Amino acid sequence: MAPAPIQKARIRLLMLYTISPLGLAGSFAVGLANGAFWGLAPVFVRMTGHSIDIVAYFMSAAVIGGALLQWPIGYVSDRFDRRSILIFVCFAAAGVGGAVALLFDVPVTLLLPLAAMYGGTIMPIYSLCVAHMNDHVSPADFVEASGGLLLVFGIGATLGPYGASFVMEEFGGWALFAYTAGVHGLLGLFGLYRMTRRPPVPLDEQQTFVAVPRTSPVIVELDPRQESAIAVDVPAVAQ
Repeated sequence: MAPAPIQKARIRLLMLYTISPLGLAGSFAVGLANGAFWGLAPVFVRMTGHSIDIVAYFMSAAVIGGALLQWPIGYVSDRFDRRSILIFVCFAAAGVGGAVALLFDVPVTLLLPLAAMYGGTIMPIYSLCVAHMNDHVSPADFVEASGGLLLVFGIGATLGPYGASFVMEEFGGWALFAYTAGVHGLLGLFGLYRMTRRPPVPLDEQQTFVAVPRTSPVIVELDPRQESAIAVDVPAVAQ
């Protein structure tokens, strides 16, 4: 018999928002904040009077912090209501961002640890949003969900640097982190609101956290859970 036709994934943002408002809104907010940070943090460091070498150290510290905290945060999120972990990380990112905005004119020995803490809080948020969305969709819909989240992230990452550059021009380099702190704080508040609107997903039904790179959704097709879901659907299609 001929193999079953390949199912093409469609991106339906309204449906994804209906399924998980926090997951979709969170991906957009991550784009707004993280897109501004990765694009304009070097400008912030230079505006505070530091050299090119310190720019490299600052960005490296943020990446290292994100790499170190990604897995512990994901591990904890698999064992509690994922929304509560997402909210906590958002408020932590807002707090660290606010600290950088207030303490921007500090020695490098303090600035670099703040950068590591900031990277450790902002980098897991997108993966938490993906995991939260996957908690509410079937494995067969992982590709569509990942594509939709990546799309709204890209929109946010396109708009974020414009908004951040405007506040930096008006108020100074420190306003970059005031801007990102505001975005993360609003996302945390939205998460608190969503917790009042829907009960948590039972822990035994939560999908396992996966550190997700913000690249093409095609990589999600390699997820074994996606293949299992398709394999289950094949007999029904063949009939």
